Amino acid sequence: MITVQQKFEKKPVAIVAGGAGCLGSFLCEALILNGCRVICLDKLSVGRKENLQKIFSSPDFSFFKHDLAKPFAFQDDVAFIFNLAVFPQSSQNLLGLAGRTGAKYLEVRGLGDRQAMAFGQVNARVVYVRDVYGPRMNLDRQSLTVSLFKAAIFGFPLKLPGDGLVKVYPTFVADVIYGITKAMFGAGTDGQQLALFERQGVSALTLAKKLQAKSSRELKIERQSGAKKLTDDLFSNQLKFSAEWHSQTLLDEGIERTLKFFAGRKRAALPPEQEASLLTSLPPVVGQPRRSGPLVFLALAVLIFLAPFLFLMTDFFWGGYHLQKSQQAVLDLDLKTAKRSAQKSTKSFVRLQKGLGYFAPFFELLGQRKIYQQGNQIISLAKISTDGLAHLGEVGETMEDLAGFVLKDEAGDLAALTSQMAADFDYSYRQFSLVQAELEKTQTTVWLARFGRWQQQLPAIRQLLGDAKALVLTLPELTGGRQKKTYLVLLQNNHELRPTGGFIGSFALVTFDRGRLVDFEVQDVYNADGQLKGHVEPPAALKKYLGEANWWLRDSNWDPDFPTSAQRAAWFLQKETGRSVNGVLASNLFLAQQLLTAAGEIQLPDFDEKITAANLFDRAEYYAEVGFFP
Repeated sequence: MITVQQKFEKKPVAIVAGGAGCLGSFLCEALILNGCRVICLDKLSVGRKENLQKIFSSPDFSFFKHDLAKPFAFQDDVAFIFNLAVFPQSSQNLLGLAGRTGAKYLEVRGLGDRQAMAFGQVNARVVYVRDVYGPRMNLDRQSLTVSLFKAAIFGFPLKLPGDGLVKVYPTFVADVIYGITKAMFGAGTDGQQLALFERQGVSALTLAKKLQAKSSRELKIERQSGAKKLTDDLFSNQLKFSAEWHSQTLLDEGIERTLKFFAGRKRAALPPEQEASLLTSLPPVVGQPRRSGPLVFLALAVLIFLAPFLFLMTDFFWGGYHLQKSQQAVLDLDLKTAKRSAQKSTKSFVRLQKGLGYFAPFFELLGQRKIYQQGNQIISLAKISTDGLAHLGEVGETMEDLAGFVLKDEAGDLAALTSQMAADFDYSYRQFSLVQAELEKTQTTVWLARFGRWQQQLPAIRQLLGDAKALVLTLPELTGGRQKKTYLVLLQNNHELRPTGGFIGSFALVTFDRGRLVDFEVQDVYNADGQLKGHVEPPAALKKYLGEANWWLRDSNWDPDFPTSAQRAAWFLQKETGRSVNGVLASNLFLAQQLLTAAGEIQLPDFDEKITAANLFDRAEYYAEVGFFP
């Protein structure tokens, strides 16, 4: 048993049990920055003393190597107890201390820690964390997220279980620290169980691809087909997800900072005073210019004074430019461009927010604190937007896997792929909803004026995401997940007008079974019409203006209401060929032109022709006239 008796005047005392680990060391730093005196207790079986080297010389910090299973007595007032080393004996000892001193108590647990909350009269709360990562993270911890980071740091293959679609919940350490301090110091958390991770998560494949993109090494992604499939933990559904806490660090940014930290550790350990703080960072030091004359000195002084403002304005411009470009790309369904532009925008806004923070005292001095706060808020909302936009890029990658499964008979799980896409759409939708709600409460300022178009586009993007999620969730049913489905696709030539978009020159029968395309058959409409037995009286207008005595499949789209024409086309197909279908779609040359614009030109060996978006209509009209093209 150890006894500590010190007189700490004015500043509240906080005990951090298990404070030498990644999470604990940053928590100690944050508490000192927030005006606390910190006593750190750690057995150092997992934690590392070097994690605390930045604050060892602080007069507000004390460290004791101590086994928390043994009693700990403190004879002065304790205001806060943070228990990061949760096991029964440590919790019992620290709760006893909280009961004796009246301290507020907080436990940090992983989802595997399922002890019942029995805190008696102690003012206590529990926060649950998942997949915490960042500088100083323990690379020996057993979890899929840690193993992927460890592989990226040391250049090993990124190994994924099964199809890699299992969920992980990477949460940057700084965001967890913010949540812990908010839970302890905020009101209304007594007796609460709070989740400090995003409910949605990301797939392990998404995390691996982001690590691959951010690493300076050539990393391979390996899927272990024989690996045990991990399942998500349903216990998280019982937790309270606070609307006031969200992860603020984008996954790309957090990965970059983590890899940079460990790359620096491998080169050389920086002395404490040179290591950049995770929580606060200092502006770059500008060297003193040589005095070669008053004018030169004055010019350099002016340049040095203006340079930070010029850099801020540059980031302000490019951040807004790439944000709007990314949003427009989403509306154009160009998800790869949306992701690239969002990542560029994020980098600009991260630099802008950090740079703006250096000028906070300047705004205070001029009495313009409100302008600074508004700017910081708008930049934070812009970062949330770019996070949602970048996340849509992951949808594009999942779509490629889905297309490979459906169209190319590649390995995969249809339900898992569509669920992943729906979850990604939902995540981005929630991010944009949060931004839109905050913007509607924000007064128009010079900051917001720069992003006026961004604000206007949000409702359209949210509507698009909602529709996309609904469509994705129906894909297993549409592609014959439970029973075989066949669809009639009407191929319409819009050079010959008809109410639904063009004359039906040919049609395709597309069949899906268990999520895979099993048959794609194209037929000339006249071959089908030649099999019709009997007479079908055409509409009066068709008979009058086109002189048709009979009604056929080729003229079935006479009604401008497409559902009506679609039902009529399915009826004619069944009467003419005996084939029944589960649905009807229509396509024309405009769609083909858009596909060519996106995919590029194609070569048709049978016609010795190169078809592009520019010449599609001319060549289609030519072959229509000679009888080769619908």
